[in-house]
Amino acid sequence: MQDSVRRLGEDDLALIHALQLRPRASWTDLGRALGVDPVTAARRWSRLTECGEAWIGVSPGPRLFEQVCVAFVDIECAAGAAAAVARALSGRPHVLTLERSAGTQDLLATVATSDLAAALDTSSSTVKRRLDRLTRLGLLRFRCDFARPLEGWPVAVTFWAKLPTLDVPDIGHALIRLPETRNCAAISGPHNLILQASLHSVEDVLRFETQLAIAHPSLDIAERVITLRHDKLLGRLLDPYGRSVGTVPPDIWSNPVEATPDPGFGCSKAAHNRSESSRPCQAGRETPRHH
Repeated sequence: MQDSVRRLGEDDLALIHALQLRPRASWTDLGRALGVDPVTAARRWSRLTECGEAWIGVSPGPRLFEQVCVAFVDIECAAGAAAAVARALSGRPHVLTLERSAGTQDLLATVATSDLAAALDTSSSTVKRRLDRLTRLGLLRFRCDFARPLEGWPVAVTFWAKLPTLDVPDIGHALIRLPETRNCAAISGPHNLILQASLHSVEDVLRFETQLAIAHPSLDIAERVITLRHDKLLGRLLDPYGRSVGTVPPDIWSNPVEATPDPGFGCSKAAHNRSESSRPCQAGRETPRHH
């Protein structure tokens, strides 16, 4: 499926952007917005999805964060074992997102667990009714995502920061409105905010951090870590170019202990030296706006 690598074209980006705004739009509406007929829009999308360059998925809705525990877990691996550990953890349904980093830790995992059985309408007769209900309850949001390195966003960076408690809501909501922001959450632990951004180049990391410091003087960035690659993004398995090559459906409702991998595959004794739980500054913000 992925024999060659190509940059996404302007027509592709326009379609992706339209679906970011309305992930469940009809081909008729999309064609009208893009100035093409519905068949052309559907054909373009089919090509993108077949190549794994873009896809429609789901992300947690605002109400879901009231019922789940989400943790950002730094994982230190034995020398040379990061790739093997990433492959093993990518298959775990509680690991929503997994990225390899260039920092002191080898991997950063976003892990979620909860019991939402009472919130699900198990008596619904169709998948559509169940999805509509979850969306209406604010437990689920649809999203259009894409291979970010192919759209000119090859660099991902995570900032661990501290803020005065009273500043967290206002600054957090200001940060999620930045086009570079893909995730922003208030967390517990030695830091009280995590900010993850997609950037055009490594040089942009300093520029972006400087921009943050000027706009928000009380924001103290304690650590910044560049992501080498994403192995998994909200249940999607990714290749080195960020293209989807498979799916591991998130199952945060099952018992995570029963799904725990054998600890002998490469994690060092310091494997979980930082695990910080979170609540989002705004649920569902995971994709940079196209511009």
